[in-house]
Amino acid sequence: MWSLVTLIPAGALALSDFRHRTVSAAWLAVFGMLAAGSAVLADGWIAMLARAGGNLLLLGVLGGGVGLWLLLRGRVAGLRLRDYAGAGDLVFAVLLTPLFDLRGYLVFLLAGSAGSLVWWLAATRITGRPATIPLVGTLGIAYILYTLYLIVA
Repeated sequence: MWSLVTLIPAGALALSDFRHRTVSAAWLAVFGMLAAGSAVLADGWIAMLARAGGNLLLLGVLGGGVGLWLLLRGRVAGLRLRDYAGAGDLVFAVLLTPLFDLRGYLVFLLAGSAGSLVWWLAATRITGRPATIPLVGTLGIAYILYTLYLIVA
């Protein structure tokens, strides 16, 4: 129930990413403080830190896997992380870590990524040219829907 307080900044971040492809550092900071605070209030410091640590390891493994995939595809020459993900995308993914257990975070990332691909396909087909993916936007919507589901269920 404490995670309800994170819905407003998550919505503001998602909306900004869809509209402008940028997110506010202030909204990221507010979301991060509320996410950590709500996780502590719900389950305590130790559980929050354990979840965040495990999920950060998962992000590292997934990031390493993406890097390996790019290496195998021969895209390492001139490889810059900002060509594939923005700083706001990475910060938002990190700020979400205290809110999920390891399995939940993996499922959340997969569902959010699937939503991102749906957005990319639809936007590319509508405009006729490759679109960028508003990852904070799609992950933000997935997080809002997940939080509302937990409240209703």
